[in-house]
Order: sequence, then structure tokens, then C-alpha cells
Amino acid sequence: MKHASLRLRIALLSTLLSGAVMVIFGTGAWWVVAQQKTAALDARIRALGTRVPGWMLQDGEFDRLEQNIGFVLEAPGDHAEHFLLVASPAGKVRHQSPAWPKHLDTAEFTSPLRDDPQASAEPEPQAGRGWGGQGRGRGPSGGGSGGGQALRFTKVPEFSSVTAGGRHWRVGRLGNAELTMVIGLGADATAAELLQLRRAGFIALPVALSLIGLGGWVVAGRALRPLRRIADTAASVTSRGLDQRIPAIGGDPEIIRMVEMLNGMMDRLESGYRQATRFSADASHELKTPLAIMRGELEQALQRAQPGSTEQQTLNSLLEETHRLGNIVRSLLLLSRADAGHLVTRREAVDLTEMLGQMVEDTVVSAEVSGIRVESDLAPGVRVSGDAMLLRTAIANLLSNATKHNTTGGRITVRLAADEKFATIEIANTGTPIPENERAAIFDRFQRGRNALDAARDGSGLGLSLAREIIAAHDGTLALGEDHGDGMTRIVAALPAG
Repeated sequence: MKHASLRLRIALLSTLLSGAVMVIFGTGAWWVVAQQKTAALDARIRALGTRVPGWMLQDGEFDRLEQNIGFVLEAPGDHAEHFLLVASPAGKVRHQSPAWPKHLDTAEFTSPLRDDPQASAEPEPQAGRGWGGQGRGRGPSGGGSGGGQALRFTKVPEFSSVTAGGRHWRVGRLGNAELTMVIGLGADATAAELLQLRRAGFIALPVALSLIGLGGWVVAGRALRPLRRIADTAASVTSRGLDQRIPAIGGDPEIIRMVEMLNGMMDRLESGYRQATRFSADASHELKTPLAIMRGELEQALQRAQPGSTEQQTLNSLLEETHRLGNIVRSLLLLSRADAGHLVTRREAVDLTEMLGQMVEDTVVSAEVSGIRVESDLAPGVRVSGDAMLLRTAIANLLSNATKHNTTGGRITVRLAADEKFATIEIANTGTPIPENERAAIFDRFQRGRNALDAARDGSGLGLSLAREIIAAHDGTLALGEDHGDGMTRIVAALPAG
């Protein structure tokens, strides 16, 4: 599964984290605002209750009491609606507002309240003014409910939010030993404000997250820019460009340290690679002389051996092995020169049509032993610029590979085509198909297919690798061709025309 880019993941993660923080913070802020507004309604209910003159309740003037409450609530700038219920401690309703919501059960609000120890310990209040006037002084307080004194509540007040008749209400229950007063204030305006605040948050959240995501994308891009430059430099480091180094990028200590470590690693890689290449070239060069001497000695001994003798057979076998070793040494020497970037030392006009024609004729002769049929279709007059000897070596390796990895009575086809830009050589052969897990590695050095392990098909596993290096040194490409479903394996070489 393909993973998303690091830049995208950083942007998404920053958006996710920021969104979570905003949701938590927004929810907390909304809750605080809701609590403050609810507390303000509760404080207003308390104020209304504590400003009720006791004589109004003692005289049963509940209508006048409700009118006075309405007068206070309908002050300029305040249009809240209300309802009132007064009940005895036993739960008997003494007064119920006409505005009491129909679907609101009075029994839920007339249950006894708990005593408030703190209120019981407070001193009795002095006679006070009601809503702007002196108390009428109609007798004693009667336990806090009469005279000109304001009511004194000794029970723990209870507040709740209810919805009735399609409206929102904040209801407060206040009481003492003689009565329970229930005051309800309309909370539609508060609910509407909280709803508007919540909607504003829902609208602002996606906009803010989009801006945060865009900002995260930009910031991540700037933060990853040094890594892209490092990757681009590392991609340019090949066997022909090991001297490339990553330049100093920015002033971040982490990036500077990474660049230093990567450059140090490249120094070690270059040193090791140069030593290995030099060793391969030196070893291949030094082996040429002893192999030539061995080959000469074997040829002389073979001339002195009795025809048909065991000695002659042994010398023939040894001579074949020395030729095989010579080919391997020559291939290794060419590969070491390719690694050093010095494979092609001269270029000349090469007639590919003529060269392939001659090599196909030689292949016909060598393939007749196994009954392999060789077919060719060569476009006339195709020329390229390059080293004729190296190109001959590459094509010979491809033809040899097609012969060795074929079957008795099989077939080899050689095609040469050209256009304005490229000359294309396709060599196809019958035989055991290349397994899917080996197709990507057939051009690796010392890579040999399973059918090449047969003793009758000797090989070093360097032919295709050397052919690819030679083609690449001529600015061309060598690759497996497409499978046409005809049981043939195709190798296609493309060289710049010219």
C-alpha cells in the first residue's frame, strides 16, 4: 500500500491536533458562557425573591406581588417573561400564575426543600424597602413572612432549566418554613444566544481547520525543502558521480549534522568503490598474462599428445577452461572500465546492418548443432556512432545468451529497425520463460537463470551485465521486451541513431 507523503501527513496531523484543541477549547468556552448566563438568571431569580415584602404574602396579595415582579422585569431594556407559584410547605398551591406552562407539572416544584444551615445562622434582616417603598408594617414578621420586612429564605434554593410549551425557562425554588416560592424566567433569549454561539463555532471550525491545514502544508514544505535537496543530490550520486556532495543547507543544527553524516558516508563509499574498481581492473589485467602463458603451454602440450589419448582429452578440457577464464577476465576488465566511466574511448560511424548481418551468419552456424533456427529482419543502412568492437561484444553476448538459453529445435529472431532518434535491436528466443521474480535481476552481475546451470550451457553470468554497460556507455538502453504470449523472451537494445 502506498503511503501518503510526509508533507501531507504533517499537514493532516497538524490539522487534526489543532481541530481537537479547538473543539475542546470551544466546548469549554461555550460551557463557561452557558454557566455564566445561567448563573445570571439564577441571581435574578434570587434577587426577585429576596425583594418580596412579607406583608404581600401575609395578606394574600399574590396578584399584586406578580404585578410588581412583572414591573421589575419589564424595566427598560429587559423584556423577559415570567411565571410565579406559591405553595405551602406541605405542597398545597396557594397561588399559580396564569402564565404557568400547561405541560409543566406543579408537583415537581412543590416538594420540600432542604434546610440551609448557613441561612439559619444569619441574623434576622432589618425592615427594608420593597420595590422602592417603605414596608407597610402590618404586624409582626410572622417568621419572616409578614410586616414590612423582605422575605428571608432558610432553605437551600434549587434551580433547573425546563422546556415547556415550546419555550425555554429557568426555574428557581426558594423557600422557608412557611412557604415555597417558585419563580420562572423566560430563557429563550439565553438559549438563542447559546445556539447562535454554537452555530458560529460550527461555521468557524472548518474555515479555521482549512487555514490551519494550508498553513501546515506550507510550513511542512518549507521544513522539508532541505530534505528534498538532500534527496536530489543523493539521487545524482551514481557510479560515475561518486564525487557529488550535499552542499550546506540552512543553519538548522539537525540539518547540518545530517548533511555532514551523509557527506562522510559518501566519502567512505567513494573510497571503497574506487578501491574495489581499481582492484578489479588490476586483477583482471594481471591475470591476462598468466592465462596467455597457460593457454600457450596447453596448446604446445596438446600438439605433442597422442591423438585420441586420455591426455589429449584432458588437455582439450583444460584449454577450453582457460579460454573461458580469459573471457571472464576480459569481461571483468571491461566492467571495471565501465564502472570508472572509461569504457568507450573512441567513437566512429558503425554500420549496424552490416555488423548484425555478419553476426547472424555466425550464429546460424553455431546454432545448427542444436537445431535452432535463426531468422533476421534487418533494416538497411542503419548507422550509429560508437566503438565497433564494444558493440560487437555486446551483441555477441546477446546472441550467445539467446542460443544457450534456448531449446533443441527452437528459434531465434533478430530484428533491426530505426527512426529519426533511435536504432532498435530486438533479439528474441524460445526456451524456458524467465520467472517473474527473476526478471528484474537478469542484468545483474553473476546472475544466471536456473536453466543456465546445465553443464552443457556454461556461462559466467556476466554477459547480459556487460552488454547493458556497453549499451549504456553509448547513451542507449537495454531491457526486457514485452511478453507477446508466443513463448519467446525478448531483449531490446536502443541506441541513438547517427
